[in-house]
Amino acid sequence: MPNEQTLGELWAAMRYEMEQEGLDQSAARFILEEVYGTCSFSTILTKMSETVQPAEKERAEQWMRRYVGGEPLQYIFNEAHFYGYPLYVDEAVLIPRPETEELVHYVLEHVRPHYPNGARMADIGTGSGAIAIALQKEWPEASVVATDISEEALAVARRNDETYKTSIDFRRGDLLEPLAHETYDIIVSNPPYIAVDEKGEMTQSTIDYEPDLALYSEEDGYLHYRQLFEHVARVVAPDGWVIVEIGHRQAERVRALAEQHVAPCSVEVVQDMSGKDRIVVVRRTVEEDQS
Repeated sequence: MPNEQTLGELWAAMRYEMEQEGLDQSAARFILEEVYGTCSFSTILTKMSETVQPAEKERAEQWMRRYVGGEPLQYIFNEAHFYGYPLYVDEAVLIPRPETEELVHYVLEHVRPHYPNGARMADIGTGSGAIAIALQKEWPEASVVATDISEEALAVARRNDETYKTSIDFRRGDLLEPLAHETYDIIVSNPPYIAVDEKGEMTQSTIDYEPDLALYSEEDGYLHYRQLFEHVARVVAPDGWVIVEIGHRQAERVRALAEQHVAPCSVEVVQDMSGKDRIVVVRRTVEEDQS
């Protein structure tokens, strides 16, 4: 890019390079919004004829190089939005996906009414803390525990917790281990569920930057589901809920695991806004006394 440019020329050059690389050109807007952090984009548009200052140009070009190199914008700017809440993210945690917001929405719309005085809830594999924080902020009467096996991920989650001043209890450990000898009304989880041999089908950006620990699962993508359901009956209340995100082709096997290990229970498969299976909702049912 030329040494001296107007903002309009810089914006056009950035968008052209993104187009040539087959990338989303709207990223140019996000980069400029970060460069001119105190300005709305409508204000930035009024500056298009102005010469870009060297420091601003350098920042824009540095971020541009990282984005063209495949790094997700969320990691470049250390920010992702989930359920309306800006969160700090880095390469220690998965970037929260919009589909996961539907799990939060389901809990708030369909499960919360059963607990007018609040509920005891656990988020298993919390990562950035996205699910736990959204649920705690939207349902302040609930008591939330969040677990993760990664200390680096928990550091990110605690950082986000400090921002929102929630009362979440973060614990390190594998799946349900940190919940031993306790009982919860609701267990939620977005566990790793991509089969290891499907890694090559992921985008290069995901392969290069997002943590394998949060993405991939052995046993064709079902190891974490099996381990979760094998032990969840020990910690979920007799009439409690287990709600997990799934890959869109995994509903029947996850249903079978739930019915095998959590019986008696009811199981519902919930589709996302794209019409794909996305959430499995398991509710334990209390057996009636036959005596």
